[in-house]
Amino acid sequence: MADGPPSQALPTSPISSQPASTSSIPNTPSETGYDPTLRWRNYFNLLTSRMTPRGQLAMREDLYIRNEASDIARCESWRSWLFTYSPTIIFLRQQIRLLNGEIDEDNVICRRCPTRIDDEGNVRRQGGGFSAGHGILICANEMRSRSHLEDTLAHEMVHAWDSLRWKVKEGDLRHAACTEVYFFLLP
Repeated sequence: MADGPPSQALPTSPISSQPASTSSIPNTPSETGYDPTLRWRNYFNLLTSRMTPRGQLAMREDLYIRNEASDIARCESWRSWLFTYSPTIIFLRQQIRLLNGEIDEDNVICRRCPTRIDDEGNVRRQGGGFSAGHGILICANEMRSRSHLEDTLAHEMVHAWDSLRWKVKEGDLRHAACTEVYFFLLP
């Protein structure tokens, strides 16, 4: 993963000094009710149900982009706290170390994750992910609280433990199903 700056300057619209839309969500203001250059009108359209779901999605993505630096800073602060004080995270970290692995603040990365739209038009969000070669990615813009981050981090750390203990092959659907089924069996 690149270690470049977490956010870049937003392009501005020639009509106003407000940021133009930078999300990858297709948006036509006359159809969706969301115009990135008209901040207060957007809130009015949202509150009066004049904004379509696609307009709401584009507005949310633009807010995520605008708040990227603060979301990442908050996520990193919560992550540090969890590695220091959370019994669950400390226990999982110890168990991973017993298998000669290491999960720490250096390979748990907080970044903004863009929203994906599948072929049927359904919105797909994720809280994080694990890769044996890279570590754990936490989607900073999706974390609602420190306990939500703790749950997401614990989930991904179990994937790391499974990868070390059971030699889970990335891309093998049977292995992926086995490691996910475990979470449905928990009380």
